[in-house]
Amino acid sequence: CFVDGELPGLLWACAHLRVTGALEIGLDDGRTRTLYLEEGEPVLVASTSPIDRAEEGLLRAGLITAAKYSEMRAGPLRSVRRAAAVLVDEGAIKTEELFPAVRGVLTEQVLSLLEHEGGTFNYQEERAHAADRIRLEHSMDALLAEGVRRKLDEKRLWFVLGGPSSIVGPDDRAKELPPLSPEEKLALARLDGTRSIEDVVLETGIAAVVVLRTALIAISSGAARMLARGMPAD
Repeated sequence: CFVDGELPGLLWACAHLRVTGALEIGLDDGRTRTLYLEEGEPVLVASTSPIDRAEEGLLRAGLITAAKYSEMRAGPLRSVRRAAAVLVDEGAIKTEELFPAVRGVLTEQVLSLLEHEGGTFNYQEERAHAADRIRLEHSMDALLAEGVRRKLDEKRLWFVLGGPSSIVGPDDRAKELPPLSPEEKLALARLDGTRSIEDVVLETGIAAVVVLRTALIAISSGAARMLARGMPAD
């Protein structure tokens, strides 16, 4: 099982250990989402959730019409790559749009994994079919950092990291850090084990949400660890 804030660390561990296989994530409502990895990098997300169907992502990206969406919705479930290939054959999307389309949908599917606040996980030695695999332009490290930025708001980050008096210090487990913004780099430098999260916010003038997400990115990737967990203010 995992609780809120632990899934990013689990996925970072899979990336750093260069795991190949399928990580099935189960939710309390019975839905499952399976992330297929090769050498630690995502190549496919298979899901029982309607929101993960290929046509959902293609519609959000503006690559198919509402009529084509309804037609695909009524048809068989296909992976993003297979669905996009069919659309190219039908002339619904251009050949040069194929790879950006499938990469964009898989990227959003990976980022959306970090929306889950709790559930179960199970690893299986299973590979994605060659016709379904997608190679992304960005590494898993960069994707997970972006997922923390997009999917965890300030309220949720405080819940995960504790209160203003929580103290985060450096760790040496990370092989390398994901790309960070200048503000995030400054926040990380101040998270040196001598200051609380509140101290870092007050000393730097950086928004609390930026300091919090930097702390979670660093802890999840192994670049930092929680030294003392403060009590939530609320």
